[in-house]
Amino acid sequence: MAEEKFVPAFAIDDVRRWEAELRGAEVPSLSNTDLTLLPNVTGMLFGRSPYGLAFRFVTDAGTTADIMLNPVAAHALVQSIMGHGHDAGWVAPDGNLSIPQIPPEMKRRT
Repeated sequence: MAEEKFVPAFAIDDVRRWEAELRGAEVPSLSNTDLTLLPNVTGMLFGRSPYGLAFRFVTDAGTTADIMLNPVAAHALVQSIMGHGHDAGWVAPDGNLSIPQIPPEMKRRT
């Protein structure tokens, strides 16, 4: 029986393109009002592949969103979750969930 050979799922040129796309994307910022009005995720499903991570989100507004993150975007998301989560107070230094204290006017529905 012949030995199975593996090939790279993507090339370094793909990585460079994905990095350039993320750096070059013009994404409007979210205001504090936007943050209070966004629907909450009530269900999610994750899938993995050599090409990235797939997500399916269901919200309390009854909508479903499916997205695929290439490996560069997935890595950026991990870094963002840990960094911004820590800065916002809901990720503890050990990486576990933490409950931040906030002023009452920042309280939103959960």
